[in-house]
Amino acid sequence: MLKQDDTYNLFKKARENRLNFDENYIAIELSEHGRVYAPKLFHIKNLTVKEVLDLSLADNEEIPNKLLTYLNTKVLEDNVNLGDFTKEEYIETLYYVFKVFFTKTIKRHHYIVQESDLNYLKNMNGGESAPEYLRLKHDLDTEKWVPMVDIDLDLVKTYEVPDNFIKEVTITNRVSNFSYTYGLPCYRDLRDIEDFIYYTFQDDIKKYESVEKLLKLRSEQLKRRMDGEDIPLNAIPVLPKALETQYNAYVYRRQMIYSLSSKAAYLKRIGDKDVSHYNIEDKMQLAKDPRLDLKHFTDFLEKTQNQHIGLKKEINLISPITNAMVKYEFSLDSLIALKPFETNNLYELIVSLSKNTANSVSEIMDMQMDRVLALHNTLANLAEKEKEASEKQKDEQMKSASGMIKNPALGMSGMQSQVNRMAAGVGNGIKLPSMPSMGNFHL
Repeated sequence: MLKQDDTYNLFKKARENRLNFDENYIAIELSEHGRVYAPKLFHIKNLTVKEVLDLSLADNEEIPNKLLTYLNTKVLEDNVNLGDFTKEEYIETLYYVFKVFFTKTIKRHHYIVQESDLNYLKNMNGGESAPEYLRLKHDLDTEKWVPMVDIDLDLVKTYEVPDNFIKEVTITNRVSNFSYTYGLPCYRDLRDIEDFIYYTFQDDIKKYESVEKLLKLRSEQLKRRMDGEDIPLNAIPVLPKALETQYNAYVYRRQMIYSLSSKAAYLKRIGDKDVSHYNIEDKMQLAKDPRLDLKHFTDFLEKTQNQHIGLKKEINLISPITNAMVKYEFSLDSLIALKPFETNNLYELIVSLSKNTANSVSEIMDMQMDRVLALHNTLANLAEKEKEASEKQKDEQMKSASGMIKNPALGMSGMQSQVNRMAAGVGNGIKLPSMPSMGNFHL
C-alpha cells in the first residue's frame, strides 16, 4: 500500500530527524509491512534526467545494476539499501516508483492469447479444422496478428503475508553444536549471481549462442509439426552429435556453479557470524563446507517455494479478442531491466533501449530543454520588442530632429530595464508561457 503524507507532516518529521527532506519524496509501505527485509516505511524520490539518459543508453546487461545504484541514492533513510530487499520487495518498490513518477498505464502490451480466446475463435469461425480459424491461428503464431492491450497498473494486486511466513531457518548440530542459518536471498545476491555466471561463462555464452538459437528453432518447428502444420522432417534442423555433447557439458558446468551460488545466496549466518553481506564469491567458498547439509537446504526451499509476497502475477482484464473478462498472467519482474513499458512518453526512451543513440539523446534533451526554451523564447521576444523599440526610437529621433515628432518614445535603456525587471520576475514567481512538461523529472 502506497501512502503519501501531507507536506506539513513530511517537513515536520524531516526537521525532527534533521534530514534534508523535500516534497519530491514519496512514502512507501510495502505489502509485507516490514516483516521480511524491507523496513515498514521508507521514502524515495525520482530519478534525475541525467540518470534517465544514462539508463536509456546503457547495454541491457548494465541496466539492472545501474538502476539499483541510482535508486539507492534516492532513498531518504541512510540505513536502507534496496539491494538488501528480497527480489519481490524490490520489484514492488519499482512498481510504486514507476507508477507514481512515470505512468499508471502500460500502453500496447503484447497480449498473450489465452485458451478461451482460441476457443472463441474456433466457435466463431467454423471449428478447429476450418480454413478461416487455421488462418487466424497461423497469423497469431507467426505474429502477423499481434493483439494489443493497455494495462492499468492499478489492476495489479499484492499478497497478504501469512502469520506463519518463513523468512529464515537456523539448523544446529546437536553433537558438534555447529549452527548455520538459511534465509530468503536478497536481490543484491541474485544480481551478483547473474553477473558471476555471465562473466564466468561469457566466452561460452558467445560460443554457443548460435547453438541455442538452432535448438530453439528446432523446438518451435517440432511443436508446429505436432500441432498439425505440414513441416517435413528434413526441414527441421539437427545439431551435430559432437557439438551437442560439447554444449551439454557446458550446460552441466553452468548448472553446477549456479546451484552452488544459489545455495550461497541463501546463507545468512554461520555460527554467530553474520555472512549475509559477504560478496557472492566468498559465500560460495563458505557454501562448500561439508557441514552445511544439502538436505536442510532443500528442505528450506520446499518450505518456502509456495510462499508469496509482493505483487500478484495475475490480473483481471478485458481480452482484446473476445471482449470478455479473463484472468491474465502478468508479471512486472522485467521492471528490473525496464522492459515492460511501451508508451509514447519519455519513459519509452528508457525502456525501449533503442540503439539509435542519436535519436534517444535528441528526444530526451528536447524534453529536458522545454522549460529552458520557454524562458529563452520569452527573453527572445523581449529582445525583439527592444530592438523594435530601438528602431522606433531612432525613427522618432530623426523625426524629432526634423521637427515632426515632439514626444520621443521609450529609449533603449528603458527597454533594457523592462527586460531586467521581467527576468528578475521569473525568479519571483512570475509564470512563463505554458510549455510541454517534463513530468516528474528533476535535475
